[in-house]
Amino acid sequence: MLARFLWAWPNPIEFELGNETPRAYWAIEALDKLRQLDLRPGNPPSPVYIPLMEDGRRLLLQFAKQMQRRAKRTGGFLKSAYGKARGDALRLALNLEFLWWAGKDDFAPPPDNISTRAFAAAATLVDEYFMPMASRVYGDATAGEDERNAAILARWIFDERPAEVHVRHLQRNVRLPGLRTAGKIKKAADELVDADWLRSPPRKPDFTPGRVPIVYTVNPKIWI
Repeated sequence: MLARFLWAWPNPIEFELGNETPRAYWAIEALDKLRQLDLRPGNPPSPVYIPLMEDGRRLLLQFAKQMQRRAKRTGGFLKSAYGKARGDALRLALNLEFLWWAGKDDFAPPPDNISTRAFAAAATLVDEYFMPMASRVYGDATAGEDERNAAILARWIFDERPAEVHVRHLQRNVRLPGLRTAGKIKKAADELVDADWLRSPPRKPDFTPGRVPIVYTVNPKIWI
């Protein structure tokens, strides 16, 4: 069932105050046009069939084959998502067609077909937004705790661009989600050592008294 969802996990954006008043009344009137659509009589009402135009059918064929090829190159949850992409695009095209109609200030009748333009827009939305979002969501869901923590640490490194990663500083001052203990920070850092993001801290000499800070050096090649 997870493959039937359209996931969204966008990057956070910096908060800004809006300067324009939302067109709430226009949106209400537009959506009311959808609410007032006539349904065919019956109990329950029978569906209204809205066909896809012939040029759109050719686009659907191309899109379906493209998604099928991508599904063969992946696995798990994402493979199932690619399997549903064709139907997602077709349903989104129907939604777009009716939303465009509802947003017009005229008395045109409701759509009786799905245009090529609507399917092309929906296929682009699925291909360039929803499938990358699904990849992001499922990739995190299938990763182990150490991998997720390493990704959190990697994002912090990329944002802050430190020359070194001090375990005690991260534990006491930064306090990243999931990285609240020195042990978990060290495991995450060791994952990034394997990924060539960090260099392992030097070994503590046997004759050195007291606690030596655990410091990982950031590989400068990640900024290139």
